[in-house]
Amino acid sequence: MRFETHSHSQYSNIRLIDAINKPKDMILTAYQLGYAGITLTDHEALCGHVEWLEAEKELKEKENIPKDFKCALGNEIYLTDTREPQQRYWHFILIAKNTDGHRALRELSSQAWLNSYRYKGLERVPTLKSELESIIKKYPNSLI
Repeated sequence: MRFETHSHSQYSNIRLIDAINKPKDMILTAYQLGYAGITLTDHEALCGHVEWLEAEKELKEKENIPKDFKCALGNEIYLTDTREPQQRYWHFILIAKNTDGHRALRELSSQAWLNSYRYKGLERVPTLKSELESIIKKYPNSLI
């Protein structure tokens, strides 16, 4: 069975137009396609997580998806060595394994946004490799 680990919703649009998917529809579609689960990994945005969890709860209560269908929380970060302009922004997927993992995602995202800058017409929100390393040490075994 497939478990989708990289999917974007309408919440990826806070920086660039990327997706029109609504969280509830994404979950239903993944289930209808026979997936075992799906992860929400918007572009450096965790703002869809509340709607995602509410949709999962509602769909399970109404028995539109089975209780064992998994809806994971993640983030697509831009992993870099520095915050200097004119560099490559490597996309990197992180998925929370537990509550500490989600706390780690929130801390990393907050750090990225606090240190964001504009370059070539886009808001850049990179996460430094050193910041990721620090979070992994702070919250061991909490992220995939």
